[in-house]
Order: sequence, then structure tokens, then C-alpha cells
Amino acid sequence: MGIPFYGRAYNQVTNSNNGLYQSFAGGGSAISYANLEANYVNKNGFIRYWEPDSKVPWLFNGSQFISYDDTESIGYKTSFIKANSLGGAMMWELSQDPNRVLVSKIYNDLN
Repeated sequence: MGIPFYGRAYNQVTNSNNGLYQSFAGGGSAISYANLEANYVNKNGFIRYWEPDSKVPWLFNGSQFISYDDTESIGYKTSFIKANSLGGAMMWELSQDPNRVLVSKIYNDLN
């Protein structure tokens, strides 16, 4: 299972439903997990939300939407990997998690 160590930012998102399932006018740029954790998650006007069906967080500040994985969502993915006897996890990209927060979560959950 592939697990990204970055988020995707979308700009000029319609300010409805906390940005979820809304149209946007630009974006798609990548933001490292380290940068997300340091500068975005519940900071600088961004609020972390949780999608219970897909079990992933997102950030929204009223106009910018950021999708990403964190330790909570990765916990669901590693549980799925183990429950279904999958071969493991593939991370992209290791340099986006310099503090080893996400890679440690995966390592600890799968060992």
C-alpha cells in the first residue's frame, strides 16, 4: 500500500462543507509532512477535519484545502495491511518526513 509523506494543496476552494467536495481554481502543489505539522495543522487559520468513511484528515482555512495523511490515518492503513496480509507499505517520499514521525508509525505498527 502506498502512503504519501506529503499533502496536496488546492487554492480558491469554495467555502462550504469545510472545503470537502468543493470546486477549486488552482493548486495541486505538494507540501511536506514536516511543513504541514510545523505550519499548517491547526495553525495559521487552518483547521484539521476528519473524514470518517475514508479515515483521513484534511485542512481548510476558508479558501485553501489540503489533503494529507498523519499518524491517525496511517494507523488505519497499517491495520488494513495487517488484516489483509498485504506485503507491506511503500512510502513516497522519505525526505518529506525528516523527523521520522510517519515512518516510525509505519515501522512500529508493522513490526
